[in-house]
Amino acid sequence: MSMKTDRGDSQEQIDSAYLRERFLKSLLVMTDKQISFELVQTAPMDGVLKACDNKLLQFHVGQLQTPSGVQNEVILRTADVVSCSVHV
Repeated sequence: MSMKTDRGDSQEQIDSAYLRERFLKSLLVMTDKQISFELVQTAPMDGVLKACDNKLLQFHVGQLQTPSGVQNEVILRTADVVSCSVHV
């Protein structure tokens, strides 16, 4: 059974909006922070998250430490990212 608010939103819509807001806030917190990226079929690599596109298909990463050296600016496809974690 779906509950409705005074505005007519279903609980599912409210929950979805809440989770989307939390996700976007987490991206803001991660921006300009040192991040460890685990990519498909590679060792984890550290870099600084600069931005992502509006559909979250790509990450713009600075100072990515790869096995072949530091890359100043790179674009990572999110489809290739298994996980990422913020260094706190």
